[in-house]
Amino acid sequence: MCARARTEAGEAQNAERLATRLEAVAPLRGRLSPGRWRHTLSVAETAHALAAGLGWGTAERERALLAGLLHDIAKELPEAELRGLAGTDSVGERRGMLHAAAGASLALRDYGVTDPGVLRAIAVHPTAEAHPAPLTQLLFVADVLEPLRPHLGEAERAMLQRGMRGDVPLADLFRESLRRKLAWALDRGLPLHPRSVAAWNTAGAKE
Repeated sequence: MCARARTEAGEAQNAERLATRLEAVAPLRGRLSPGRWRHTLSVAETAHALAAGLGWGTAERERALLAGLLHDIAKELPEAELRGLAGTDSVGERRGMLHAAAGASLALRDYGVTDPGVLRAIAVHPTAEAHPAPLTQLLFVADVLEPLRPHLGEAERAMLQRGMRGDVPLADLFRESLRRKLAWALDRGLPLHPRSVAAWNTAGAKE
């Protein structure tokens, strides 16, 4: 088995290991469709690999895994339930964004996650925010560059591999991932979320 295959297998085992632990607390896989679960595992694996490449310690890698595994936990809930879980964060929010704040609420309520950094990363993972913490940046990057996404081109895949090797600072990975996500939305005539605009204004100014 080549080194890359061994690494990917190891990351998958890490994600499955933590998923099994979470399942002992509350249902996890059954809350998501098979396709969404594959995405979830891949985001968690990507987050863990990026954290390792950046030289983060064991505890920080576990936080990255946890945020990745729970980031879309509320994705397929009915809108009324999403708004109830999101609470005040649901006011004026589009349905497609509600799962983030709702997911943070589920992480706290059902899985006992009290780490404020993990909860914040989950709560803003689709949009990022101004001056994001490192874990928030990392989860955003992992979600945008998740390898199973069909729209990823060679440039994105190469950037992800460089990040996993630790060849790119997290701030640069985040800025470029944010730039690509904003460009993707603009190309399709989609409105930009105010948090994403604020994130770009604080992180995207560097040329």
